[in-house]
Amino acid sequence: MARFINTIGRALRETGQAMDRLGLAAMDVENTFLVPLNRHRQLMNLEGKVPSLSGDVWVAPSASAIGDVAVSAGASVWYGTVLRGDAAPIVVGPGSNIQDLTSITTSEGAGVTIGSKVTVGHKAMLHGCSIGDGTLVGMGAQVYNSTVEGGAMVAAGAVVKDAAVGAGQLWAGNPATHVRDLTPDEVQAMVKQAEAYATLSGKHRTEFADVADLMDSEGAQAKGSY
Repeated sequence: MARFINTIGRALRETGQAMDRLGLAAMDVENTFLVPLNRHRQLMNLEGKVPSLSGDVWVAPSASAIGDVAVSAGASVWYGTVLRGDAAPIVVGPGSNIQDLTSITTSEGAGVTIGSKVTVGHKAMLHGCSIGDGTLVGMGAQVYNSTVEGGAMVAAGAVVKDAAVGAGQLWAGNPATHVRDLTPDEVQAMVKQAEAYATLSGKHRTEFADVADLMDSEGAQAKGSY
């Protein structure tokens, strides 16, 4: 019965989208555009584990949060990113941004915890790690089974594996090593970058349906802040 109801509901949604496109096509508006039908699901329950989004979170239409994933207020998950909490929890702290095409995965007993105002750059890969507040993980960087303390920077393309990155340190290379300590201005600049992304995500968020509406339609449930 549940599958039947889900099928009927999806058919009704698709019919509504088709009618919307027809209406847009009939409008004589210069900036009218057609929205393609998209079966992609941003939020997916898995074995009773439900993604939890708090406050003004923004999840891009092509991103995926699966299973035991909690995204805190003001955070953003960008286009093509996958947060796969199938084996252990993933927690994204307030005001953090997980940029385009990032992959965050878990294994049994090895979840991922990301603090507040963290920036995770494009195409980064995180697995079984802890990322402290105000940290920047550069584009294409990989962090496996490691701890990165607050105010640190993992350089673009760096590979951090089974390591402990100290607070305020810059690590780079493959395998990554401690290069130097960051200056207070550099640490503050990383926080400001996260704040800028929070503002930018608000602009994107206004162009798409609220995540809460999607959660209602796909069966996920909003929970309290994390």
